[in-house]
Amino acid sequence: MAEQELVIEEAQREDAASLARLLEAVALESDFLAQDDRSSILSAEQLATYIESHQHRLNEICLVAKLGHEVIGVCNVTSDQDTKDLTLKALRNVVQELKMENF
Repeated sequence: MAEQELVIEEAQREDAASLARLLEAVALESDFLAQDDRSSILSAEQLATYIESHQHRLNEICLVAKLGHEVIGVCNVTSDQDTKDLTLKALRNVVQELKMENF
């Protein structure tokens, strides 16, 4: 079996279609999602817009785990105004360092 590299990085607009597929699959497989009747899975275009609009916010980061070009996991981190943006700046620095190490 060929080895694949697991990459964790900040979500990019190009990840939207793969992320939409992942979220749809998870929604179908899990009863443990925090959703109500008004919640729905976003389309790839809606996710692209979401990713793009949140990329430059200092108190939010959306990380995706990828095998090749396929998104296999997602983690959204948000801080409230009381904690400022120090935690997310540190998290972004860690992600940058991980990219440089290519482990």
